[in-house]
Amino acid sequence: MAPNAARLTVALTFDGDALSDAVRRGDPPVKLSHGEFGPRVGIPRILELLRREQIPATWFMPGHSLETFPASTEAILAGDHEIACHGWYHEDFSAIGADEQAEILGRCIEKVREVSGAAPRGHRAPY
Repeated sequence: MAPNAARLTVALTFDGDALSDAVRRGDPPVKLSHGEFGPRVGIPRILELLRREQIPATWFMPGHSLETFPASTEAILAGDHEIACHGWYHEDFSAIGADEQAEILGRCIEKVREVSGAAPRGHRAPY
């Protein structure tokens, strides 16, 4: 790179919603199964790309996904990626009160702390 060349900075983030939103809505089994693609196929593919290209990323994960798909959680952490909060069941925070939002966020923070050993540094509201 030339000494005065401009650098491009990009932040890569991913949402690991899996089937959390479908569980919250009470979707039927076939619709629910669509959420299985992410943790079983999508996340491993993305992690391989990030590994190959040596790119760090932040994964915004609902607590339900962290709990339901521990292998995905472990793989994300093994790749030295950050895990941040994204609700519990991918709730619509604009439709619930502040107390419920705080409870959901607190629950997700505790789950991230449990699986990673540290409190998350980020939160992206679902929806």
